[in-house]
Amino acid sequence: MFDETDGGTIVRRLFGAFLMAVGALLSILSGLCSAVFGSSVLFQGNTTDMFANLQPLLGMAAMVFVIGGIPFAAGLGLIFLGYRLYRGRKVT
Repeated sequence: MFDETDGGTIVRRLFGAFLMAVGALLSILSGLCSAVFGSSVLFQGNTTDMFANLQPLLGMAAMVFVIGGIPFAAGLGLIFLGYRLYRGRKVT
């Protein structure tokens, strides 16, 4: 099934696939959580004035980027690292 030239090929590919799966779950869940909490500010307060919620929205956006952005970026990093492990080195 695999052209195994060294003993760690299967383990490296399996670990790479595991890292990609964990990174995807981390990115998706933190992104959804950030979207839910970020959009909750839009539905609070005065609905007649469009710019009345601008100040709380900017405050919440900063908090969402700091708290939700770090796990999202870590998940993307795990996806990239897992992809690099899964693909391996190119043979020339």
